Amino acid sequence: MKKFCIKFIILFILIDGFIAIYKYVITPNLSGNMGTLGQITFGKKYPVEKSASPIIFDIEKRPAEIKYPIVTIGDSFSQYGKFGYSHYAGKKLAYSISNIKHEGILPEQAFVKMVKHNEIPQQSIVIIESVERSIVSRLNNLDFNDTSMVVFTKYMWGKKSRSYLDDAISFIQKRLGIKQPIHKYSTNVNLFSHDTRKNELYIYDSPWDGDGEFRFINTPLDDIKNAYVNLSKLHHFAEEHQIRMIYLVAADKYDVYEPFILEEHIPNPTLDSIPDEEWIVNSKTILQNAAYAGTKDIYYINDTHWSPVGSKIVGEEVAARIEKLYLNH
Repeated sequence: MKKFCIKFIILFILIDGFIAIYKYVITPNLSGNMGTLGQITFGKKYPVEKSASPIIFDIEKRPAEIKYPIVTIGDSFSQYGKFGYSHYAGKKLAYSISNIKHEGILPEQAFVKMVKHNEIPQQSIVIIESVERSIVSRLNNLDFNDTSMVVFTKYMWGKKSRSYLDDAISFIQKRLGIKQPIHKYSTNVNLFSHDTRKNELYIYDSPWDGDGEFRFINTPLDDIKNAYVNLSKLHHFAEEHQIRMIYLVAADKYDVYEPFILEEHIPNPTLDSIPDEEWIVNSKTILQNAAYAGTKDIYYINDTHWSPVGSKIVGEEVAARIEKLYLNH
């Protein structure tokens, strides 16, 4: 019995000690959504560049009036405030921008609903932003007859309540490759300014959640073609209602950096056949050109989203399209 108690105490100390190490040593270094999801110790977050006061007006309740003539409706890429593309677009244009925060992440459908209810004034310039891995399903399921109301909401960015025991167990599982949603590649150039991971590329894909950047593998080419037919219909729908539309594709990190990957891999065909229209901002081409030119940290190394570097590149391109199409007449 005494030996059992000693072994139990030793086991308890080891478990308790590991949880303490996880809480005070490992957890502070799990930065970015990839660090959290994959239990990867990227270290402290990047220092983000200082920027002027935000010129984004977030609409989180039913808008009786949209305050500004330029409106964004998007998913998480549109929710970064003064470090997002819309802020840099607004600075370039010297315009303030209204950002619609809606329930769910179906920007195209939210746009149709709001237009049907006359909630977007005529002659508004609307930037509809959608992440690449979702555009095919979103556009193919677009219902132009949907007259239901948009539900407005706050995006919840807060931390979840934690159980350090559960998270410590998850850390061990992820290290063993059990349900690891983060995939690592090596690259032939340094794409990031991280202290120790300059030429490592981390990609999110979770088949267990039906989400991620490799979901294109199961997408038929006919679905991609049909999605772009619906995208043209969406633009025509906007014109019919005297709304000036920009469609912004937030390219997947994997697709932008794919040419730099050293390991064997499958290219993503989603944007190969996207229409070449000035009202469509294909951020893959823009950001890939910047990467070829040597620009680092276009995306965060530890996140699926653009860093302020990438946001600025995209935002200024969006501003240039708006100026050319809608403001110089």
